[in-house]
Amino acid sequence: MAEKSNEAPLLVIDDDSSILRLLDKFLTKKGHNVVVASNAEDAMEILKQNQNIGAILSDLKMPGKDGDEMVKDIRGMGSDIPVYIMTGFPENDKINRLNSYGVTEIVLKPLDLQSLEEKLYFKKNND
Repeated sequence: MAEKSNEAPLLVIDDDSSILRLLDKFLTKKGHNVVVASNAEDAMEILKQNQNIGAILSDLKMPGKDGDEMVKDIRGMGSDIPVYIMTGFPENDKINRLNSYGVTEIVLKPLDLQSLEEKLYFKKNND
């Protein structure tokens, strides 16, 4: 079992509670300090209250505000926080919009957890 990290928290957002629990458990076991939200609105509140979030891993399609709208709002706050967007539906217009907002990476579902953790680890250790 990995020790709890002192790193800046990783904010994980997904409306599917089973995926959210899986990511929380897996990433925590890998040593990440994980904060979870089940929708974009809650995530934005967490970001407003916690300025030291180190990165965001979010689903694209969610009820209410989608992941691309959330990223636009985050960039509108002046934040350049690394954002990873997960999607099983890579629509070209949304992908292009996300890229224009400076998304770090699009992660395709179904998720390869080991590959995802390697991407997060590499980014964290090369900033």
